[in-house]
Amino acid sequence: MFAKDAEDGLKLVVEHLQQGRKYQYGNIILADRKNALVIEIAGGEHTMEWSQRKVLRTSHHIMLDNEPIMREEKADDSAKMNSEKRVDRGYELLRQASTVNDVFTLLKDHGEQKGQASLCRHPDSTGDLFTAMSYVTEVDFDTESGKPRVLFHVAKGNPCESEYKTIPLVFPADEDIMKRATEMYFS
Repeated sequence: MFAKDAEDGLKLVVEHLQQGRKYQYGNIILADRKNALVIEIAGGEHTMEWSQRKVLRTSHHIMLDNEPIMREEKADDSAKMNSEKRVDRGYELLRQASTVNDVFTLLKDHGEQKGQASLCRHPDSTGDLFTAMSYVTEVDFDTESGKPRVLFHVAKGNPCESEYKTIPLVFPADEDIMKRATEMYFS
């Protein structure tokens, strides 16, 4: 809200982290007309991915050194391997995506089979994790007003079994927009 572009937003985040605040794992996604970047945060550490136009995240932070935490999740290396497979497959498909519908299709992808390594993550016989929510932020800079149009699309549960609901994001958001977004996201 206070940044003039993605790079300025990154600077604000880094300054905030340097003040000593600690966070659990999180992603901050920043975008402007030219770039998209993701900042992975854990504790007081951060790392980032900078791209022209497209970024993707799965459930784990594979850029930060979180291997010990992922090993605690499972007794073997499969959690880390599955996350890496999901990211690799996601970027393979994302390179081919040119519309928001292509992105919805990407998020429903099962690759070789439904399971822990597919983008649309399904539990296996051990009852592992599954995709609880899938979301896409669409930004259209080609508007008559000159102000970007921002749409937030969200599907609860596995996106192959759900429909994406859409809400326009208006900055600053009025109470009606905030209420609709809260109902969509948290109910």
